[in-house]
Amino acid sequence: MTSPNERKIRRLSRELNALTQVAKTLSSPLDLPELLTAIMDKIIGVLDPADVGTVMLWEQSAGLFRPAAAFGYDLDILRKMGLRAGESITGKVYDEDKVSLFRTSNEITEAMSDMRPANRAMMTQAFGSEQLP
Repeated sequence: MTSPNERKIRRLSRELNALTQVAKTLSSPLDLPELLTAIMDKIIGVLDPADVGTVMLWEQSAGLFRPAAAFGYDLDILRKMGLRAGESITGKVYDEDKVSLFRTSNEITEAMSDMRPANRAMMTQAFGSEQLP
């Protein structure tokens, strides 16, 4: 049986290893989409209990946030969506200019409640289930 301190040390060790891997990845000659995907692949293991994640980038010409990298979703499908400033989690974080931490699925559902139907349909299809995580 492991003690709480041992579990904490193991978690911190995984996080440090992930940061080291991210630093190595940042120095690689990848294009931005490939770089973001590679970074997400490195940090998935320390994002417990995350089931899905996306990196959204602002597309100035369209005035929308577009998915650039993801895990737990079909990125090709997800790329068909675009979030406005103020829309869903991404848009709210942008508008409020601060990080948000959601501890429950109810908090996530509430933060995503204003997502436009077309975007919700794309996200649901990209997740492969009617029930989003």
